[in-house]
Amino acid sequence: MNTGRREEIEKMIRQNGEVTLEELGDIFTDCSMMTLRRDLIYFENKGLVKRTRGGCIALKQISSSIEDVLSVRALENIDKKKALAFKACNFLQAGQSVFMDSGTTLVFFAKEIPDNYFNIVTTGPAVALELSKKLNPYITLTGGQLNRNTLSISGLDAIDFVRNTTVDIAFLSAAAFSTDAGFTCEIYPECELKREVISHSRQVIMLIDSTKADKNMPYTFARLNDIDALVSDDGLPQDIKILCEKQGVIVL
Repeated sequence: MNTGRREEIEKMIRQNGEVTLEELGDIFTDCSMMTLRRDLIYFENKGLVKRTRGGCIALKQISSSIEDVLSVRALENIDKKKALAFKACNFLQAGQSVFMDSGTTLVFFAKEIPDNYFNIVTTGPAVALELSKKLNPYITLTGGQLNRNTLSISGLDAIDFVRNTTVDIAFLSAAAFSTDAGFTCEIYPECELKREVISHSRQVIMLIDSTKADKNMPYTFARLNDIDALVSDDGLPQDIKILCEKQGVIVL
């Protein structure tokens, strides 16, 4: 008997991309808020929406927003990012538990990894979407707050998740690197999360293109002695390569 109402709600979601309980209450005056919440749970279980506080948003809308931001950033240094992604695959072995950071470099990496079984945890929704195109990796997206500018998840929920996880190999990215400040990022919650990932990983691989070298961002989350390998392109400055060699860090 709720078929007609749910058909109308589904039509609203598809047309508008989102809907609030207040809006539904104004339209379906003979229904309780509890009934309308159950309707939204029904659509969430169908994979049509993601519930929010006071309503829901279409998953297609979320995906489109991610793709819009990603498409702009993906146009930057494409050749360098592709080269990094290809090199980074050398560190993977089928069956590993893997952490993958967020960011467009990691999205390129997600495209390149072989379609083998890996148990992958990521803080990047766009990374998870790319991985979902493969059949064999097992994919877990951490909980937490989404940063719309970086398309990354961080915060206490994400940190708590990582604290209860141990991975064989972690692939991280940085907004900048300098010999003085180390690997840095723009947002402190992301800095805390990356530190936690490093402390729970058996092997840490850093992916940065050469345009990020000799630059600083506000928050340091790692130094060379925290990582096992640095994956970059041919433009990486020679002094950084020499320092990596002294620190016993593999450079690809």
